[in-house]
Amino acid sequence: MTRLTERGGPNRGVSTASTGKTAGTGTFRASDPVGRIGGDEFAVLLDGADIEDGLAVIAKFQERIRTARVQGQDGPLHFSVSCGLASLGPETGGLQEWFCQADAALYEAKDAGRDTCRAHTGAGTYTRQK
Repeated sequence: MTRLTERGGPNRGVSTASTGKTAGTGTFRASDPVGRIGGDEFAVLLDGADIEDGLAVIAKFQERIRTARVQGQDGPLHFSVSCGLASLGPETGGLQEWFCQADAALYEAKDAGRDTCRAHTGAGTYTRQK
């Protein structure tokens, strides 16, 4: 969002967040809580979803973000989203570990490039989706 704000003007960060919210509304269930973690990072809890379900939901969200347009000072701005997923189950050491797994997957996705998703599989490995 920072680069979009710089390129699109002072209100573009707000517009971008609003566009993300609209894309999420069409993708996530009403029962899926969404919260801002900090900066341009958000978390979504997909209750009852396994990794494959989560990857499918994120693929739909990424497509909606890819096709959304925000008007900048010099024309439309195009943007993407990178995502990290982790599943909470009996093998997870607790909520803190679960969050750390999702965060590690997110940074793995960010390191891999834009519009990428990584999922923590429980064995410390990651699956790729782009």
